[in-house]
Amino acid sequence: MAPSKEALAAHAVPSAVMQMMSKVKVKAKADLPFEAAGEESAKRRRSDQQRPAEFNISLDMTKAKGLGLEVDWADGKTLFIKGVKEEGAVPSWNKEHLVKEVRVGDRVISINGKSGDPKAMLGVCKKEKQLNLLVRIGDGSTTAVPDAVAKKSSAANTAAAAKEK
Repeated sequence: MAPSKEALAAHAVPSAVMQMMSKVKVKAKADLPFEAAGEESAKRRRSDQQRPAEFNISLDMTKAKGLGLEVDWADGKTLFIKGVKEEGAVPSWNKEHLVKEVRVGDRVISINGKSGDPKAMLGVCKKEKQLNLLVRIGDGSTTAVPDAVAKKSSAANTAAAAKEK
């Protein structure tokens, strides 16, 4: 016989279990009771449905301990978000803006109007105290270089290697 809803609600769901059940990384702040975990999941589903393909975020770097992002610029044009840290300007933004939450797999397209050059974009972050980021939501990929680009590059390398023989 399955446990009653009341019995389940009285038990905490470990954050490790929540991570296995979730598509997104769950921050292990404190284990939530079953009902509270369900509410968080419902909020995330609603924000996923409302999340625009591209959005702008404004960050005040005067009080922040860095951006709070781990990025990769392997495509040579954007900043691929490999990780969102616990502290920084972006995690602070995320707490206030679920619909425009910056997530792993998203890409920063421009910073303060600077685009197409990831190193220059990061340079803007070091110089400016007010940042405006244009973010494009990810396609669910966890790799910095899109599969189509990687396949094209791999095919070009294979063709070049064949010519050398």
